[in-house]
Amino acid sequence: MSYNHYLTFGVGRLTMDKKIKLSICMIVKDEEKNLGRCLVSMRSLISRPDVELIIVDTGSTDKTIEIAQRYTPAVYFHEWNGNFSDMRNISISYAKGEWLFIIDADEELQDPEKLGLLLDRPELPQFNTVVIRVKNFISSDYSVFVVNKSERLFRNNEFCYQGSVHNQPQFQAPILFITDVFIKHYGYNSDDAELMEKKFKRTSELLINELKRDPDNIYYHFQLSRTYSMHDDLKEAFDEATYAYALLKEKDAKTQAKYIYVFNEFVRTACLLGKFEEAIEVCLKGLSINQNYIDLQYYLALCYEKLGNEVLAYESRIQFLNLHNKFTQDGFEDNGLIELYKLDDYSKGEVLFKIAHFHYNKGEIEKSEEYLQNVDDYEPKVRLYTRVLIDGKKYTRLREYYDSLPEERKDRFIADLEMHRNALDKQAQDQLALAFMEGKEIYNKFNKVRAADPDRAWVEAKQFLSEHNMDELPLLYSDVFASLLLNTIILWQELKKLKSSTIRNIVKQLYDDAGNRNALSELILNIKIRPDDYQGNRIYISTAYVLIVAALELHKTKIVEAQPEFRRIFEGYVEKGINYIQYLYQMERIRLIYKTVENTEEQFFMLMYLYDQAIQAKNRKVAIKYMGEATSFYPVMSPFLKQKAKELTIELQKENIIWDIETVSKQGHVNDNGEGSLTVLHGAIEIANQMNHLVTGLKNQNVNARSLNYYPSYLSYQNDYALDLSEIKDEQRKQQEQEAIFEKAMDCFNVFHFHYGTSMLPGLADLPLLRQAGKKVVMHHWGSDVRMESIAKKLNPFIQVKNQNEEQIKRLLSYLGEQIDHCFVADAELYEYVKDYYKNVSFVRQAIDTTVYQPSEDFVPRNIKPTIVHAPTSPEFKGTKYILQAIENLKIKYDFTFTLVQNTSHEEAKKIYQHADIIVDQILGGSHGLLSLEAMAMGKPVICYLTDFMKEFYPQELPIVSASPETIEARIEMLLKDFELRKELGVRGRKYVETYHDLNKVSSALKDIYLHGE
Repeated sequence: MSYNHYLTFGVGRLTMDKKIKLSICMIVKDEEKNLGRCLVSMRSLISRPDVELIIVDTGSTDKTIEIAQRYTPAVYFHEWNGNFSDMRNISISYAKGEWLFIIDADEELQDPEKLGLLLDRPELPQFNTVVIRVKNFISSDYSVFVVNKSERLFRNNEFCYQGSVHNQPQFQAPILFITDVFIKHYGYNSDDAELMEKKFKRTSELLINELKRDPDNIYYHFQLSRTYSMHDDLKEAFDEATYAYALLKEKDAKTQAKYIYVFNEFVRTACLLGKFEEAIEVCLKGLSINQNYIDLQYYLALCYEKLGNEVLAYESRIQFLNLHNKFTQDGFEDNGLIELYKLDDYSKGEVLFKIAHFHYNKGEIEKSEEYLQNVDDYEPKVRLYTRVLIDGKKYTRLREYYDSLPEERKDRFIADLEMHRNALDKQAQDQLALAFMEGKEIYNKFNKVRAADPDRAWVEAKQFLSEHNMDELPLLYSDVFASLLLNTIILWQELKKLKSSTIRNIVKQLYDDAGNRNALSELILNIKIRPDDYQGNRIYISTAYVLIVAALELHKTKIVEAQPEFRRIFEGYVEKGINYIQYLYQMERIRLIYKTVENTEEQFFMLMYLYDQAIQAKNRKVAIKYMGEATSFYPVMSPFLKQKAKELTIELQKENIIWDIETVSKQGHVNDNGEGSLTVLHGAIEIANQMNHLVTGLKNQNVNARSLNYYPSYLSYQNDYALDLSEIKDEQRKQQEQEAIFEKAMDCFNVFHFHYGTSMLPGLADLPLLRQAGKKVVMHHWGSDVRMESIAKKLNPFIQVKNQNEEQIKRLLSYLGEQIDHCFVADAELYEYVKDYYKNVSFVRQAIDTTVYQPSEDFVPRNIKPTIVHAPTSPEFKGTKYILQAIENLKIKYDFTFTLVQNTSHEEAKKIYQHADIIVDQILGGSHGLLSLEAMAMGKPVICYLTDFMKEFYPQELPIVSASPETIEARIEMLLKDFELRKELGVRGRKYVETYHDLNKVSSALKDIYLHGE
């Protein structure tokens, strides 16, 4: 229908018809989704002969006009002019009734009968305006709404609206306030995003334009804040609320009371942005103006909660409840509060819930239950109420509450109940089962299993499983299988009925109860399954997988790796997995297809099968390849796979060692003096790179020598043979590997040079065998392996001793002295510890490769800002804390760089030493270590503590600056101040090492001892 059919607005207002009591006036545009609902709600009112309905359309393009004409012939068109008040006034101009009722299309009248009765009340003529209440819904389920008072009925006596945006009625007193007539407003919760966006743009633009004309209008700033807030522009909303509040603060008390809603808008937006302290200040100010403002009381509690003040939050919530009851139950009316957000049942329920939670946290179970009883059964209430009743041991009441719940909430209740049940003791769990066992629901039957006597529990469990399919039940019912753990046959029968994924879920659920873990492990370790038992193998791998992964999650990886039972479970998992895939695939085609298999577990079993095949074929390189792929494809098992790969690598290393030993045996080198074949093996631990240096020197002397290191470290020293025994977890296998190497070494080498109290077999078991075989055996001691505190403290008051068990050291030396005639030490201090245990003790100086450790061509000594380096392998034994304190003190007076070298490979550390100006070694030990020698070889001045006893032993030309904890600061300062002395010490140090510690000179002397005994 064209707009020409509508009556066009003329000049003036229609004459009031005294027969018409009420004119319902509406303005609409494109409201086909809402208008029908609104008009239906007023149908009983519209049908009265003394009520008319007037609708002004401002340009609809949908079916709005068609809907309107079903209810009234008084439908008019007026083009939208951008001013809401103008449009309202146009609709009023058609009214002939004594009273005007204003309503919008996105609203509906909740109480049309009550409004009709109001029209007939004899006292109505005494008033000019009637205020009713509006529920503004702000949640999709209409449970949350804002209640505000709104002037909606006006005497038709020159009444009009003003304001282009939020059209404000220019009403007259007296005013009648009605509390039992409500309008429902849906406009704040539209699902039509496009429509809401249009409303936002229209409203915000109009408000901004009005504020350009009237920038200090408090009401317009308030409305713009609300508009931004509804559009989720929170910062802009807060800014506008802040501006409105700033304007209001300058006003008198009466004006502040009139615009009290600005306080709430400021607080609400501040809370949304987390500005809780600011919000509290405004809440308290607002409540001092109007103590009945329930919204401010709500937000005050929220702010206290967010800031961690639970007591003040609780007190504010009690005040909130008092106000809520005052408004909703006592019929209290506060004409100064135009709009209330928190009168809805949802807000009340939320506050009741938090009060209950406060009492629960204080252990006041009865009070908590009292408040919870008045909260609707939504999920948080169900969870807390469950805990309250459990903690109060009210199991019968808990059952009654369960029975009262609607079906859709029972599953949530059960899940929460089961979670809390796990924390109860056995007696409480049994009482809970008894409370829930009666009934026909599945949860009742489940608890019947739990409540059964131990000797009948498996019968009840079997009955339960016969009636219910575990593949379709929630995991909590897995507990039924706990009753079958001791009846392996029935357990296995029931598991065979289930999917593998269900079995894993059940086992995980059982494993989470610590009381079931031993039974599960025993089951999987002792069960016997034939290789051709498809179902048995399937159940086994499903169960073993969970036990392995759960153990890795529960414990540290290394702990699980080290425990034999888990390694056995892993080995069984792999074995049964290979059996399992033989039912699914043609094994001769596995190598061709394994990369295309989508199931990663089956892919893993294929790779382990191929690995086993490669091992059997002794193709270890291919085996390592498959092991690497298995680790990559199935990382969940990587802790065990990596260990397996390490063991395979160790096997390869052992074979390479044996192969090289056999090569040495065949070569049979003769030394340059023609004294026969001399083959030497150093072992079995590297100390400060000495094995490497000594063996290198021997090789340079044309001696067929090798070094064997069973304990490689992070320092990454180089040795001929390295086999990390710590990586072999199986002690029996570890011994077998050592024995295999020893057997070959016995046939090849005629000199065995051991270090640091070690040898080739566990418990030094090889020493009697070597002695019996007539081999020359020497033991080289280096320090903490023989240092005894009772002797050390007499030689050096500062020394720190690692091994405090002197009796253990003495027993070791006694045994070594019985089996070995000759011992080597580096200096006079160590001689004092061993002299009474060996027939022969020789001094063998520490060896340095002077071709590797030499001054750097790139380094230029620094006179300005020198670099000091300290490298403690064991800070407590090197005196590091005294050195660091001295450095801190000297930094106040001098400009220098300090570098502390720790947990660094030897090669990386050497690079740092090369660019040092001063190197500080130990200041407690009383003798120089390898670091001092390496530093001197590189031309560096060295600070190190030397006792008077050791100074007599060392050559007089030793150019080390001696410093103790008492003198370290002064000695460093001396070198910092004397650049020329630093250079001189560097030159002398290099010459000293070349003279006394060059590896070729030391090894030449060593060879003479091998050949001639001295």
